[in-house]
Order: sequence, then C-alpha cells, then structure tokens
Amino acid sequence: MIGKDEQIEIEPNEDDEILCDFLIDKDIQTIQVYSYLKNAEKPGRDIGWGITTIHDLKSKGGPHE
Repeated sequence: MIGKDEQIEIEPNEDDEILCDFLIDKDIQTIQVYSYLKNAEKPGRDIGWGITTIHDLKSKGGPHE
C-alpha cells in the first residue's frame, strides 16, 4: 500500500501495480474500475493516464468461487 506522502515513478515502457482492497456485496458479479493517475511533473495542467478495467468476480479462480 502506498502512503499519502509516498511517490511512485514509472519510466516509459515500465509498468507497476497499486493494490487496493474494496468491500463489494457478494451478489455483485462484474465490476468496472476507472483508474486515473495525474502527471505530477506537469503542475497546473490536468493531464495524466487513465484506464478502465472490467473484472468478472464470478469467474473460475475469482475471489467468490
């Protein structure tokens, strides 16, 4: 888990993960997550990186198997 004052720096062609826990009702089968990371090197500009991922929680091997 990344603390409030910690920073991650990712170079071009690199990737990383930020793990988070969420409480989700057991009847939910699929979730859509939008993630956005602001580019802190460009202050005053609203630019960054966004991605939408869809997770099937009922799939084999999923957390609700």
